[in-house]
Amino acid sequence: MKNARNIRIVPTAPMFAQAILNIWNGTSVSSLFELETLGPIYEGLYHAD
Repeated sequence: MKNARNIRIVPTAPMFAQAILNIWNGTSVSSLFELETLGPIYEGLYHAD
C-alpha cells in the first residue's frame, strides 16, 4: 500500500484537535470538511501531487 500512488495516508490528529477547539469555542464543526478550513490544518503535512 505504501507504494500505491493513488492512496494517501493523512494523519487525523490535527482535524480532531481542531474539532475539539471548535466545540470548546462553540463554533462550527462541519466547517472542518471545507477545503479552505482543511488546507491550513494540514499545511506542511503533505504536498499535492
